Amino acid sequence: MDHAHDLTLYLAAGAILAAPFGAWASERSRRWMVLAREPVVAVAVAIRHSVILLSLGAGAIHFAVTNDHYAEGLLAGLLMSAVAWFQLLWPVSVAGNPRRRFDLSAIAVNAGTILAWLASRTVGLRPPIGDGRVELVGALDVLATSFELGIVLGLTALLVGNGRLATRAVTTRSATLAVGVLALLVLVLTTAAIGGQPAHHH
Repeated sequence: MDHAHDLTLYLAAGAILAAPFGAWASERSRRWMVLAREPVVAVAVAIRHSVILLSLGAGAIHFAVTNDHYAEGLLAGLLMSAVAWFQLLWPVSVAGNPRRRFDLSAIAVNAGTILAWLASRTVGLRPPIGDGRVELVGALDVLATSFELGIVLGLTALLVGNGRLATRAVTTRSATLAVGVLALLVLVLTTAAIGGQPAHHH
């Protein structure tokens, strides 16, 4: 992957961190007041849909690197597979019936994955989880970790401020725009990152 491609993904990863809060930010902006009479949707709903998209993107990336982790060891491969399956199946469990315990489990899994990534890039993961080497930071893993950080931040906001976010509303138009742009970003960036990654960097 060339430096320009890396830079594009790094910048996009940073932007995506704020995605779960896009609808909330637009609601606080005066320019959307002209749309106040349009159909509205709760900010919590927009944030949850954003988090679901981030989880799908992270799961797809983790599946793409599962074989690399099996090469490091059976346990490493199984753990990566488990994380990938969780991130892909979690949205199914909360799409129609969100529950606090499901959100807490997602925060725990994604926060744990972030900590494992930080350890692998600073001190290395010891066998049987890793091979002990300090891995290089690459655009693919930064993107996945950005998705996971967005998930943790978004779900924490829902748990801490659920009452306020459930009563606050944004116009359906602005929520659809924010979530739609995020969906396009996740799809394009995940596809580009996976397709342009010749070697293991996660």
